[in-house]
Amino acid sequence: MHALQIKAKLATGQFAGAQLATSATSKRRRKDALSTCGDDKRSQHFIPYGCRRCRSWPFWRHGLFAGAALFALQIVAILAAGLFAGAALFVSVVQRPVMERLPTNQALSYWRTNFDAARLMQIALALIGSAAAALAAAAGGGRVWWFAGGLLATVIPYTAVVIFPTIRRLNDDKLDPTSKEAKALLRRWYELHAFRTVVSVSAFGVMVAAR
Repeated sequence: MHALQIKAKLATGQFAGAQLATSATSKRRRKDALSTCGDDKRSQHFIPYGCRRCRSWPFWRHGLFAGAALFALQIVAILAAGLFAGAALFVSVVQRPVMERLPTNQALSYWRTNFDAARLMQIALALIGSAAAALAAAAGGGRVWWFAGGLLATVIPYTAVVIFPTIRRLNDDKLDPTSKEAKALLRRWYELHAFRTVVSVSAFGVMVAAR
C-alpha cells in the first residue's frame, strides 16, 4: 500500500477501528468457547480457549478425541471387569464343587497352585477396571461409571482386610494338609470369595448396561 494511503487511513482511524473490531471478535469467540465448555458435547473449540476444568483434561473433552477416548475407556473397563467376574464366577460355580470332592491334601495343593497363578492377574484386572471406569466417568460418561468403578474397586480392600487372614493361614507351611482345619479353611475361603463374585458380576452388569 502506498505510504500516502496508509497515512490517510491512519488519519481517518480505519486501522484503529479494524484492530478494535478484531480484538472484540477474539474476545467474543473466547467468551463463546468458555460458555460452551464443560458438559456441552457439541463443543469443538480449541484447547487454549477452554476453561480450567477443560485444561485438566487436554483432549478427552474436545473435538474428535472426546467420543473416541470415552469409548476406549469404557471398553477397557468392561473388558477388565468381565475378565475378573468370569474368573471369579468360574471359581465359585465350577472349581468349588470339584474341590469339595477331592481329598483335603489334594484340594489344598490345587488351591495353592491356582492362587499363585491368579493372584497378580486378579489384582491387575480390578485396578485397571476400576481406574478405567473412574476415568470414563470423569471424561463425561456419567455417575453410573463412578458407581461401577467403585463397586469393582471394593474387592481390593475386602480381600486385603477380610480374606487375607484366611489366605495367609492356607499358605502356611505348618498347616497339616490332611487336617480338619485345612478343610474348614478352604470352605471358609470359598464362602468369602462368593462376595467378590457377586460384586464383580454386578459391576460388570452395570458397565454393560451403562454402555
